[in-house]
Amino acid sequence: MLRTLPRTSASQRFTSDVLRAVRRSSDEQPAGKRRLALSWKLSVAFAVALSLVVVVRLAVVQQAHENRLRDLRAEHHRIEAELAKVKEAATDAAEPVVIIEDGDTRYIVDLGSQDGSVTPASYAITD
Repeated sequence: MLRTLPRTSASQRFTSDVLRAVRRSSDEQPAGKRRLALSWKLSVAFAVALSLVVVVRLAVVQQAHENRLRDLRAEHHRIEAELAKVKEAATDAAEPVVIIEDGDTRYIVDLGSQDGSVTPASYAITD
């Protein structure tokens, strides 16, 4: 249907008048619209700044968590190494000991002497 309508072109003066009117109306915006545009710009700037602060804070918290986790893993490995040393020392140096109590007298006898003799390791009388 539009193809059947005759085409006409606007004069140069009409085009320039329309463009001038559009520019003039945009320059003469009411103060309320300008304030509204400014408030939107400030809101967007605040949202961007807040997002930046949140992202930086999350990065700091994550870095602190990773540091703490690394320290805990290092301490865990250190404790495991100490435990392995203690277990090794306990199996190597285990000597049989017998405790004999007779009333108020307590004998602690070391059975692990090299010559096979039984010698008291300590002797105590308790009252």
